[in-house]
Amino acid sequence: MNYFYRAENGNPYRNLAVEAVLPEGRDHDFGLYLWQNDPVVVIGRNQDARKECNLALAREQNVFVARRTTGGGAVYHDRGNLNFSFFSPVDRYCLDDNLTIVENALARFGIAAERSGRNDLTVNGAKFSGNAFLTRGGYRLHHGTLLIDADLAAASALLTPSLSKLKSKGVDSVRSRIVNLSSIAPDLSVECAISALSDAFRAFYGTVEAVTPKESRVKAVSEELAASDWIFGKSPPAEIDETFVCPTGEFRICVATRGNRIDDVKIFTDAMDPTIAPAIEKTVRDAGLSETDLQSRLSLHGIAGEETYRVLSRYFGI
Repeated sequence: MNYFYRAENGNPYRNLAVEAVLPEGRDHDFGLYLWQNDPVVVIGRNQDARKECNLALAREQNVFVARRTTGGGAVYHDRGNLNFSFFSPVDRYCLDDNLTIVENALARFGIAAERSGRNDLTVNGAKFSGNAFLTRGGYRLHHGTLLIDADLAAASALLTPSLSKLKSKGVDSVRSRIVNLSSIAPDLSVECAISALSDAFRAFYGTVEAVTPKESRVKAVSEELAASDWIFGKSPPAEIDETFVCPTGEFRICVATRGNRIDDVKIFTDAMDPTIAPAIEKTVRDAGLSETDLQSRLSLHGIAGEETYRVLSRYFGI
């Protein structure tokens, strides 16, 4: 049976754990999970927290830093932000259906949402929702944000995207391209949005069961997600540290060498596909620099792989 759950807790590690646990054993059903976090910067699966967030300010203001399992870029959450997570069977997943549910919910407040770029929802040209995706087991996750009455000044101060990324989007700051929906629809609150989204989900799918996640699993997964090794990882190799922006996203390539061999490689990216960075890393490690087929192998990863080869060839003359 299709299912719904609303979290009351604001701890981001617990809420992300619930997102991982809730659909377990429900691969054949559609689900909706609504949640809010206490102030937190959430980075994408393959990003470097040190580059995406003002960590000193986060510590000073007691703002959490968390890493999610999906791709995409860093975002700021607080209690003025509502997060939604759709779960769908892999063979029946439809992004358009999910976005239609969100659009129908917002239409109740006179908001005409528009789809923009690779993963955004906008109104009057300003972004209020970013979305990310993941296939795990037999289900597909699509989650996103709704800026309703968030602290945009805090978001601007805490998020530190690269200048090259901002320039590629034609904007000069984080704050200049986002908007709170309450500034457009003053009657819209987070509680109103929760009610509207749950109603729209039920109207679309019919009978929906209220469920709760298994607490022992939530506790175990939340501990994993709160671990420093997961959030920050090890410091990247830095003999080569170069960033490029392509249609897939922004990529930062960090390489350490030993002689004319690659000793270590790490790729950070906000690409929506969370598998692309590990795949390119594996290709480079497996091929090394003496392999004549490195270029052809990297080209299999599209423009991101081709740009990676360009960086390596310039440094190593391959």
